[in-house]
Amino acid sequence: MPAQKAVNSQHRALHGEQDALRLRQLLIDGYTVIGREFNWEPRRWEGHYWAALDCERNNPDRHSDTTHLWETVSGELVGAVVAEGPGDVALIIHPDYRKLEDEMIEWATDNLAAPSEDNQNAIEIWAFDWDEERQQRLR
Repeated sequence: MPAQKAVNSQHRALHGEQDALRLRQLLIDGYTVIGREFNWEPRRWEGHYWAALDCERNNPDRHSDTTHLWETVSGELVGAVVAEGPGDVALIIHPDYRKLEDEMIEWATDNLAAPSEDNQNAIEIWAFDWDEERQQRLR
């Protein structure tokens, strides 16, 4: 894993196709750094974002409630939280900025949690078997 960078960040909702393309590039860049699958494949994001009815596609804010972006203060996109469904959340992060995952998990818990079987609000975030760092964060 590359060295993690400390970062002053800001976060905001995804807005429109330019942000969607930037998120796609973040997925490509993450793979380039790690050399293996680390986040979603770009195809998964493309299907999630662009597979929409024509009337939905005309609304640039259709994902603003379910996709949140983390950027450096200079505007570099370094992370995102994407909800696929109620309480089902993916963290997408540039490998150099994993320290942001705690903040991203907190935001997802506060904003995207859904009632679980025991009527408690909960989120589900996946982690690869080899990703002990994320597994530790999720405990």
